[in-house]
Amino acid sequence: CLLTEQVVGLLATLAAYGAIWAVNFFIVRGYFGSQFLHTNTEAVKYLCECVAYVVYMFIPFILITYVLRVSPARSVNARKIARPWLLLAAVPTVMSFYFAGNFFTDIIVELLRLIHLNPVPPSMLETPTTTSAYVIFCIKVCVFAPIIEEFIFRGLIMRSLLRFGSGFAIVMSSLLFAMLHGNLAQIPFAFIVGLSLGYFAYKLNSVWASVILHSFVNTTSTVIDFIQKSMGNTQAQIVSFALMGIFGLLFLLAAALLYRTGFFSHSHTPAAEKTPVSIKTRSFLLTPGFMVFLALTVALIVLTTSII
Repeated sequence: CLLTEQVVGLLATLAAYGAIWAVNFFIVRGYFGSQFLHTNTEAVKYLCECVAYVVYMFIPFILITYVLRVSPARSVNARKIARPWLLLAAVPTVMSFYFAGNFFTDIIVELLRLIHLNPVPPSMLETPTTTSAYVIFCIKVCVFAPIIEEFIFRGLIMRSLLRFGSGFAIVMSSLLFAMLHGNLAQIPFAFIVGLSLGYFAYKLNSVWASVILHSFVNTTSTVIDFIQKSMGNTQAQIVSFALMGIFGLLFLLAAALLYRTGFFSHSHTPAAEKTPVSIKTRSFLLTPGFMVFLALTVALIVLTTSII
């Protein structure tokens, strides 16, 4: 499945470039562009990035489901959320993982800076400055990204790995999700948050659960980033610490609620889960698809890490 993803991904890259050309030619230079984007080059940039992202991520997903001859909805478990009221407990839990991920990421960034390496790519520091560009940016980050990424990682990939055990599926899909980000400033954070997203997607028996939670995480991050850029670091830190305290308290209450409802009880164990973890992990890490993905991730890390 991973090797198929890489092959189809190459085709999707070409399709993404084609989509960028189509956006520039038919939209930017057309009526929409003359009315909305003609003098706003920043909005054009973010619109092209948004379209390219959707094409690059979504086309491989559709083609892989076609190659595997499975329904896209069935392959990602896009069913109604079981016990949706538990999302009220899931939100503070995932947000606690979000702040924990930020904490560990900050430690790694500072340690790397001690050896004169900066793992933060310039693209992470870029934010839109115009209203139209910011709207497009928010739609991409808070709507498209949660849907597409969850369909792929907590849907197609994690669901295909469940036959090897739920824990194995959650960890490995989170690892791939982290590697997708391609830089040392985001990989630890994405892995930690991915674990919580995978757990709730599995326990609530629907990918829509992780889509909602992922969107909440990205929206919170976008709001904090907006406060930082518009009001300064001090105000952003105050909001961040306030949210950390609120969600931390709610997490304790949520954990007690989930425990009382038997949410943490382990479900039926498939036969494959009894295979030693070392054997499953080694088999997974040595697949051609994973090795290609790892090589691409390492290349991206090298390209996005600068010397200071």
